[in-house]
Amino acid sequence: MGRAKIECTHEGEFLFKDYLDRGRGVILLGAHVGSWEIGGHLLGRLGKPVNVVVLEKDEARLRQLFDRALAAKMFNLIATDGHPLRSIPIAAALRRGEIICLLGDRSFGGADVRVLFLGSPARFPVGPYLLAAVSGAPIFQTFVVRKKLGHYRFFSFPAKFIPREILRTGTEAVQPHVAEYAARLADAARKYPFQWFNIYPFWDETPVAGKTELVSATATAPAKSTP
Repeated sequence: MGRAKIECTHEGEFLFKDYLDRGRGVILLGAHVGSWEIGGHLLGRLGKPVNVVVLEKDEARLRQLFDRALAAKMFNLIATDGHPLRSIPIAAALRRGEIICLLGDRSFGGADVRVLFLGSPARFPVGPYLLAAVSGAPIFQTFVVRKKLGHYRFFSFPAKFIPREILRTGTEAVQPHVAEYAARLADAARKYPFQWFNIYPFWDETPVAGKTELVSATATAPAKSTP
């Protein structure tokens, strides 16, 4: 469509722009809802490199898809396969004060926790929160949805800082943060049901003895800012 034909309303962008203006890297945690690709392109106007973390098996396909965008250096792809060494480029980008974009609604066999999602247990990865704990970078839960043809809505929630202590206490320590993210994703899925791209068995098929072992949270409204 061309960038000139795409409009976007930004809500809460000031929350992480303030950190970028001070030279600090930020982690934006999105989801397979709306259009994270459009979001990545639009973030380029902030004047900071945008690094999208993708699975290694998807890297070639995505590089081909975004060939022109990558050539124009609008954003970069960083491939990962869950190995600790693959996180080095991500940590380096954060130290340089850049933007790291991750998707938090797919568990591919790595470290994860079970939380309630739309009434049933589902597994969500904890990697983004461990990255925030290791790097000290603020993590922002963000979503980009289409309002109508050519017009998108980008909204972000306030920063979360994950203490390094969770690296010693285990993944269960981040469960409340994951539950909060799941609640916000559920809220977005309810409002934009045809924009949540759930294309695999999302819910945990293993019966649970009692839902008291799971953590749930209530979604809150994103921070407002002037478009």
